[in-house]
Formats: sequence, C-alpha cells, structure tokens
Amino acid sequence: MVRSLDLPHTPGVAYLAGEARECQAVRAHLVRERGWPRKAVVVKPFWTPGRRGLD
Repeated sequence: MVRSLDLPHTPGVAYLAGEARECQAVRAHLVRERGWPRKAVVVKPFWTPGRRGLD
C-alpha cells in the first residue's frame, strides 16, 4: 500500500506508529527504495507479537 503512494521527491518527515514489524517494513521502503534519509523516518512501535511493554 505504501508503494502506491504518490510521495514528494524531496522528503519531509514520516511519523510511523503501529506494529513493530510493519513499521520496520515501511521505514525500509522509504529509506531503501524511495531514498529518504533514515533520520527523516520517525518510528514508534507500539506492539509486536509475543512481547509486552515496548517502552
């Protein structure tokens, strides 16, 4: 779904929140395939299967 988004060529900041592996996958796409700087992608994983309390 993220692959089909029409994003600007000059990145701003992406804020990702949700399941840890999904956040990692979206960050990897933005950094590797779209060329966004890693620091421009802020990730806050709230849960991951089989784990509790990621804070």
